[in-house]
Amino acid sequence: MFHSFYINLRSIILTSTLLLASSLSTLAYSNEKSKIETLPPVDDGPYVFVNEQQQQLESYWLCQGDVITRTTEAVSFPLSISACNMPADIHALRSIENKVLEFYGDYPVAALSDFHGKYDLMIELLTNNNIIDKNKNWAFGKGHFVITGDIFDRGDKVTEILWFLYDLEQQAQKAGGDIHLTLGNHEVMILNGDLRYLHPKYVETAKQLDKPFEQLFSQNSIIGNWLRSKQVLVKVNNMLFAHGGFHPSLATEQRSLVEINTVFKESLVKSELEQPRAATSRLG
Repeated sequence: MFHSFYINLRSIILTSTLLLASSLSTLAYSNEKSKIETLPPVDDGPYVFVNEQQQQLESYWLCQGDVITRTTEAVSFPLSISACNMPADIHALRSIENKVLEFYGDYPVAALSDFHGKYDLMIELLTNNNIIDKNKNWAFGKGHFVITGDIFDRGDKVTEILWFLYDLEQQAQKAGGDIHLTLGNHEVMILNGDLRYLHPKYVETAKQLDKPFEQLFSQNSIIGNWLRSKQVLVKVNNMLFAHGGFHPSLATEQRSLVEINTVFKESLVKSELEQPRAATSRLG
C-alpha cells in the first residue's frame, strides 16, 4: 500500500490531482517594495560560470556591495567554493536532464511550491515536516519531494534557495529518494528576461556585476544549466504535478507527458531558439 505524506502547514497541500500552485499577490509584493526606502549594501552569490576549455569555474559574489571574483580549477567534484560566508557545493560542470517523468514506489511523497525568495520560511517548513534535519540535510529517506516552481521573484533570498535545492537534490538521490523541481512561470519569466517582479536586491546585483539579470542564469552557468535540465510536469504514484495547469485542449488531444514536456522544453528560452515558438508552445 502506497503511503502519502501530507503537509497542511501554511497553505502547503498535497493533492491526488493536478497540483495548482498559487502565487503571492502583486499587491503584497508592492507593499514589500514600498517598505524599502534605501537598499543596504548587497550580499549575494555566488554566480558560477563554466569555462570548459580551461576546465575552470569563474565565480562572482557581491560582498557588502563589492564584487568578489574567484577562478577555480574544476578537476574533481563535489567542489566547494565560498566568499563572504556565502558557500556553494558544485557537483558537475553540467546537469544531466532526467527524461523520466513517471515514478512509482512504496515511499512517502511531499509537495509544495512558490518559495518566491523566502528562504527562511522554506527552511522552517522543511524542518518542521522532516524533509530536512536541524542541520539542513536531507531527512526524507527514500521519499520523493516535489516542488512545483516559482522559486524566483518577490523575495530577497532566491540565490540561497537555488543553491540549497541544487545540493539537497544530490543528497536525496544518494539516500534513494529524489527531488522533482518543475518549472513555474517565474522561472520562465526570468530566463526570458521578464523582470517585472524582481526584488530590488537583484536589480542591484545585475547592475554591480554589469550583466542583465537573466544572463546570470545563462546556459554556461551552473544554476542556469541546472534549471534548464528541469521538467514542466512529473507524475508520482498516479499524482500529476505541474505549476498552474495546462490548456483544456490537451485533454482531447491525448498528448503524452513526454510530448507535453518536449514541446515546453524546446521553446523554453526565446533568445536561444533557432525558429520562432510554435503556437502550441507559448510559455508564461
